[in-house]
Amino acid sequence: MQKALKKDPGIPNLFPLKEQLLKQLEEKKQQTLAAKEKERELRLQEKKRKRSLQGLQNDAQRRTKEFEKKQALQTSVENEGVSAVDRRSLRAYHREFRQVLEMADVVLEVLDARDPLGTRCLEVEQSVMAAGSDKKLILVLNKIDLVPKANVEAWLKHLRNDFPTVAFKASTQTQKRNLVFHMMSFSVMMM
Repeated sequence: MQKALKKDPGIPNLFPLKEQLLKQLEEKKQQTLAAKEKERELRLQEKKRKRSLQGLQNDAQRRTKEFEKKQALQTSVENEGVSAVDRRSLRAYHREFRQVLEMADVVLEVLDARDPLGTRCLEVEQSVMAAGSDKKLILVLNKIDLVPKANVEAWLKHLRNDFPTVAFKASTQTQKRNLVFHMMSFSVMMM
C-alpha cells in the first residue's frame, strides 16, 4: 500500500515564517473538516426526523400553516389593492366598454399568437354574445410571424370552432416600405 502524497503548500523552505503558515493552514484544514462533519451530522439528523411518521405529520402541519398564512396575506393585499379610485376607474372603463359595444356592429378581439388563450377575454366574448344577434365578434390572431406555421394553423382551427378567426402578421420592414411606396404613389395621383 502506498502512502498518500502530501500536497505542496507552495511555501519556500527559506521563508522565515514557514512553520507558522503551515500551522495556520493545518488549523484551517481541521476547521473545514470539522464544519463538514457537523453539516453531515445535521443532514443525517434531519433525514432521520423526516423519515419518522410523526416528523412527516409535523412537517405537513407546518407547511399547511405557512400556506394558510400566505393565502391570508395575499387576500388582504388584493383587498387593499382595489381602492376607491381603482373601483371608479373600473366602473368608468366598464361604462365606456358598454358604449362601444352598443355602437359597434363588429367587435375585433386581438389575440397574441404566442399565447392565444392567455390574451383571450371570455368576458368580452360573453358580453358581445349577450348584446344581441346583430353583433359579430371576430378573433384576430396577431403576430403569427413569431410562431411556427404549424402552431398558427392549429390555433386557427381551434379558434374557428368558436368564432370567425383571421390570422395577422406583425408589422415588418417590408410592409413599412410598401406602405411608404403606396403613400407616395397615392400623393402623386392626387396632384
